[in-house]
Amino acid sequence: YVMSAGSNAFGWVRSYQKDDVSGTKLNIQGLNDNTSFKVEWYDDWLGKTIKTETARSQSGSLVLEVPKLKDVHPDIAFKISSK
Repeated sequence: YVMSAGSNAFGWVRSYQKDDVSGTKLNIQGLNDNTSFKVEWYDDWLGKTIKTETARSQSGSLVLEVPKLKDVHPDIAFKISSK
């Protein structure tokens, strides 16, 4: 799930098929080409940031990969901000 809020977006990845969402690929579409975004990943079980990265949209899409989680969880939250 992803919800846009102007220059920010918030999302949540949840799997009902597996216990660990690490490595799951996301494709967020409808963006301007060649735009740089700050992506913050949150462990929603501990309420802590686990990774911050920069990603760039291409062909109207932003492709992200869920980072490796220290503790296995079926979900993760993220925030995307335009740079």
